[in-house]
Amino acid sequence: MSDIGYLKQVFVDAKQVKSQKTTRNYNLILTHFEKHLNGAPLTPEAINSFLADAKKRGCAKSSVRTYYDIIKSWIVWLIKRGYLNQFRLDLLEIPPNSKLIPRAPTKTDLRAVDNLLRDKLKNARSDRKFTLSRDLAIFSMLLECGLRIGEVCALTMQDVDMDMQKITVADSKTSRGRTVYFSNPTAADLRQWLIYRQPGNDYFFQTKRHGIKPIKPEGMREVFTKHQKRAGVLHFRVHDLRHACAVYRLANGQSLGDIQMILGHENIETTARYLLAVDMGRAERDIKYSPLNIL
Repeated sequence: MSDIGYLKQVFVDAKQVKSQKTTRNYNLILTHFEKHLNGAPLTPEAINSFLADAKKRGCAKSSVRTYYDIIKSWIVWLIKRGYLNQFRLDLLEIPPNSKLIPRAPTKTDLRAVDNLLRDKLKNARSDRKFTLSRDLAIFSMLLECGLRIGEVCALTMQDVDMDMQKITVADSKTSRGRTVYFSNPTAADLRQWLIYRQPGNDYFFQTKRHGIKPIKPEGMREVFTKHQKRAGVLHFRVHDLRHACAVYRLANGQSLGDIQMILGHENIETTARYLLAVDMGRAERDIKYSPLNIL
């Protein structure tokens, strides 16, 4: 293994504590960068060249920025642990951040999925109540609490305090635990799920496929895609429920700092992206000052 290959591997191995998807992205991008180096020294110029090539190939601005963020985090990690000395971080060319506006499902679509799940559960046979009560509980938790899919799948019975109506998120993407509170309607959905939940493991959410096992992210995505089709709404990602949590909390007047704590963002700048999706009073001002008013 080359020196660069070794430095890549120790970093990827250390990041195994994060989600599998995040670790795969680290490994994929750093492997592409290793091939780009082709034995050349690790320098700021080599990184800038890699990013410039990605831009020439037609990669989106957001992708080039992701490459930069991952490679920079790798370099910083190597410097802090003494693997790399005298590296000039200030010579890196910072790609522009595309500042994508987070996508949140519409209120109409959210209501349609919620109503579908409640109607189906109300009229379901007893053998279907396990799945439907679970899916409704997950939907409510994702929308109100803004958890990541992997965080929901990792929840144990000890993580969900029904008396205090709070969730302790220990297995987080940022490796920093947090507490998220939920309201009475979500508590009711969770209690309903607990009626049908089966013994056999300590995970809060389960699947009956091939025995009682914890639900997996891919299984959750598959299930909610089916629910959306049946509800007749345009497809949105399960992760967009996390965006909806932030957007509608912000629209309802909750502070950006509170929302940062709920979502578990390390930097408030990440949470501030939701200001692009919610500009209080903007719609009224745009209509009031429309040029059409002079016609």
